[in-house]
Amino acid sequence: MRMSMKKKKITILGLFWEHSKRYRFQSVVIVLLFTAFNTCDLLNNWYYKKFFDLLGTASIARSTVAEGLIATLMVIAALYAGRTITRFVGERMDSVMTPKVMVNLSLDAYQKIMGHSYQFFANNFSGSLVRKIQRLYESFNKIWDTVLYNGIGLVVAVIGSVILLSFRSRSLSGIVVAWFVAVVIFNYFFSKAIAQKRKARAAKDSEATAVLSDSVTNAINIKQFSGYRYEEGLVKKVSDELARLRTVTWNLAIDG
Repeated sequence: MRMSMKKKKITILGLFWEHSKRYRFQSVVIVLLFTAFNTCDLLNNWYYKKFFDLLGTASIARSTVAEGLIATLMVIAALYAGRTITRFVGERMDSVMTPKVMVNLSLDAYQKIMGHSYQFFANNFSGSLVRKIQRLYESFNKIWDTVLYNGIGLVVAVIGSVILLSFRSRSLSGIVVAWFVAVVIFNYFFSKAIAQKRKARAAKDSEATAVLSDSVTNAINIKQFSGYRYEEGLVKKVSDELARLRTVTWNLAIDG
């Protein structure tokens, strides 16, 4: 197993991709369902606007307005049904696939850790290793949820807005595209700039878990040799440092 670990280095996103590829069909279907959900949501808002525009129209015969309102309401109802169905099915499929990927990530991390030498375990707290495995599969869940519930919706909203605005003003649609590109570029460089803060918080989180786990594991020895005050101070010190780093990262709007 140790030999297999030396074959190649892989990034975290690469690791997530390797495991999600096993469920490629489900992933594609889930993305398509959430895309359909957000598209229905966008079109729903458009038809609501059309509905109220018809209500405020005074230059058209009442019978024509009534027919238009009924037709618009039928479209809104169909879009709402499509929105509800696609989200329900997408979330049910995601609730089956995501836990499987998280379990696979956990098992893969366990196998790789167990392939290390005795010296590796002598130099690392077991609690910190457990926390790192936990954070690995939890981060997949966070990233995947961000893609489904934020990323797809943002892309659909921007593309839909650009298409709809282009019928009225191409210059305005160009401004929206420029704004979207500027926001993406800014967020990319901002994320790179605060990456060190995120890493520091993650390292301190692992350390805090390791210290707490080690103290609980060695509780009998600590009580026998009167080491409680020292361990208590160490746990408090590391916990306070983690709290400060969390405050910094939360103020910088770093998720988690």
